Amino acid sequence: MEAGALSKPFWRRFLWPALLCVFAFAVLMSLGTWQVYRMHWKEALIEDVTARLSADPIALPAANQWTNLKPEEYQYTRVSITGRFQHKQQQKSYMVVSNPKGGRYGGQGHWIMTPFELQSGKLVWVNRGFVPNAFDDSDITTEFQEDVTLTGLMRQPEIATFATPGNSDGFDGNIWFVRNPAAMTAVAKLDGGNVAPFFIDLDADAGVLLPQSGETRVQFENRHFGYVLTWYGIALTLLGVFTAFAVREYKKSRA
Repeated sequence: MEAGALSKPFWRRFLWPALLCVFAFAVLMSLGTWQVYRMHWKEALIEDVTARLSADPIALPAANQWTNLKPEEYQYTRVSITGRFQHKQQQKSYMVVSNPKGGRYGGQGHWIMTPFELQSGKLVWVNRGFVPNAFDDSDITTEFQEDVTLTGLMRQPEIATFATPGNSDGFDGNIWFVRNPAAMTAVAKLDGGNVAPFFIDLDADAGVLLPQSGETRVQFENRHFGYVLTWYGIALTLLGVFTAFAVREYKKSRA
């Protein structure tokens, strides 16, 4: 059997392995090149977000623009809003603060999500900040009954995944595990057509003890360079292995 196989012309033994190698090499190089594009995209995103975080607050986009806003264009943009809170409709979202940066408290607790009525009559969900489990509702400041001007960061809705506790909306009875304005609006029985599709994380406010605002975590992992090396490395390894195979088969055909 082996003698018969070796009696085949070199090109017949070489053809299918060569075609498979070319196909696999092309796929691996494509994945590496795609990661190069992703790496440049992530670097540009980090640069853009860094600039937004350090910029002065701008006016919140008008309500007639909300449906056309793209999350990648407004995420972490610092805005100014004027209006009043509707504390009776507040919601809680589970959160763990490992390293507090906006105040003294950390550990397990909740974000306090409260509808904020703008002067236009429209509503936007506002993350007022973090409250540890050791405190209850009586410890939460419910000032700002009149119009007040606040600043914070625009945030895109969080989406529940298969690992999120609760139902498909990330809601478990009275605690949210994701912050999705549309889902919270439905539970709070607000008019969905009147509520912004994004929410706002308030900036740190030294005058309010709880909720502890200013705890937004801005973290972007950029591992794409490692992925580039991985895919290109596998492609080059494949090329080396195939070259060794081809040389061996050629020597066998010569023998």
